[in-house]
Amino acid sequence: MEAAARRVASCDCGQETSCYGCLRTRRNEYHHDQLSRGATLEVLCSLRDPA
Repeated sequence: MEAAARRVASCDCGQETSCYGCLRTRRNEYHHDQLSRGATLEVLCSLRDPA
């Protein structure tokens, strides 16, 4: 989970989108328009540091 959070946090694409450097793969190409780097980072951080 730490590696995923670092990868998503360090990417240069916009918070509201994603790219092949952080979230996109050929396997999830049908969901590319729904992937959000910012939302993913929020979920990963909340899982890592529960309130």
